[in-house]
Amino acid sequence: VLSVYNTLSQLGLRQKLQIIKLVSNRRGDILYRHETLSEQVGYKEDYAVLIGMMKETLISGTGAYSRKMGFNHVAAGKTGTTSDTRDAWFAGFTPFHSAVVWVGYDDGTPHKLTGASGALPIWTNYMRDVSKDYANRDFDFPENVIRETHSLENLMDLGVPEEKAKDTELIF
Repeated sequence: VLSVYNTLSQLGLRQKLQIIKLVSNRRGDILYRHETLSEQVGYKEDYAVLIGMMKETLISGTGAYSRKMGFNHVAAGKTGTTSDTRDAWFAGFTPFHSAVVWVGYDDGTPHKLTGASGALPIWTNYMRDVSKDYANRDFDFPENVIRETHSLENLMDLGVPEEKAKDTELIF
C-alpha cells in the first residue's frame, strides 16, 4: 500500500521501497548502497489531478483534523474504514514523504474507530515530526496542468457548501 501511495506522491514515478539505504564498516568503507531504480507509470497529468482531489481531504474532508493538530504542510491523503469497524487507516503524503497507518486488532475484533478518529491522529503526529526536515511546498505539477483558485462566492455558485468552499483549489 505504501508503494502505491509513494508512486502517487511522485506523479507516477515508481521506486522500489527500501529500508536499508547504506551499510558501512567502522572505517567508513561502503559495503552496500541501495541503488534507486525508478520507472514512470502512467501520465503525470493524471496523477496531478488525483493529488489535487486528495489534497482536499486534508483541507475540508475527513483529514481536516490534522490541521487542528498542528500539521500544516501541503499534503494529500485518504481515510478509510471498513463497514464493520474492524479496520481503519489513513494513507497520506507530502511531495517528500509518504506514510500509511492502519489501526485494528489481529483477531479482527471491531474497535469502533474510523480512519479519521483512529489512524489520522497517529499519521499526523508522525508526519508533523518528519516534515520538520522538509520545506513546506506544493507538489511539482506538470506545466500543462491548470490550477484555478476560485472565490468563496464562485464555489458556492457552483454548489459547494460554504464550510467546504474555503481555500479550495481546482486542478485539471
